[in-house]
Amino acid sequence: MNTTLPIPAMSLRYLSSLNIRLREILQQLRSESPQKMNGVVYVDSFAIADLPTADKAGGVIYISDESGGAVLAFSDGTNWRRVTDRAVAS
Repeated sequence: MNTTLPIPAMSLRYLSSLNIRLREILQQLRSESPQKMNGVVYVDSFAIADLPTADKAGGVIYISDESGGAVLAFSDGTNWRRVTDRAVAS
C-alpha cells in the first residue's frame, strides 16, 4: 500500500528555489573572503591543557591560563602563538 501523498507543483517550485537559496548561503559562508564584523568579537576560551589542535592556520582563541596572564593566540598551522610576542603558547 502506497502511503505517500503527491506534492503540488507549486510546492516543488518553492522547495527548489529554497534549496537554491540555501546553497547560495552555504557557499557564501564557506568562502575564504574576509567578512566585516561590527562590534565586539568573542572567541572561545581554553586552558593550556585543553587547547584544540592548531592544524589550520588563522584561528584565534583566548587562553585563560597562559604564563604571564590570559592572552589571545592564533594558529600558524602547527602551534598556537601568543599575539603579544608570537611565542608558542605554553
